[in-house]
Amino acid sequence: NLQTLERYAGKDAAGRALAAEDGDLYRFIEKAKAALPAAPQRVLVLSPAHYHRGRAGWHLLPHRAMWLPAIDAAPQAGALRPGDYLVVWNDAHARFDPTAGRLAFDNGVTLPAKPLLVEGAGAVYAIL
Repeated sequence: NLQTLERYAGKDAAGRALAAEDGDLYRFIEKAKAALPAAPQRVLVLSPAHYHRGRAGWHLLPHRAMWLPAIDAAPQAGALRPGDYLVVWNDAHARFDPTAGRLAFDNGVTLPAKPLLVEGAGAVYAIL
């Protein structure tokens, strides 16, 4: 296909990822990885689209990314613990209250957190 050839030909893996339909997600996840510690961490991914949850998890390697493949839901109580990280992409489940320093989820769960990256549709939080 000529369109595919024009889009991807001659590009390295990062260039192909940036040229893909989810290039904005890839670009954000690269910034998210830079905000995370270098050593692999437990990271929960929230996004309304299962495709984006899975792709974000893939791009976050070697971190230990977790996501619910079949349903879009806020994390249950106890799913996140101090030292974990949360990556949010286009998700409405999480709201950060800077005054209280807490993440609030639409299921009533709240957690102390610190924003590491907030940009457009995405955010990365450290769970405290």
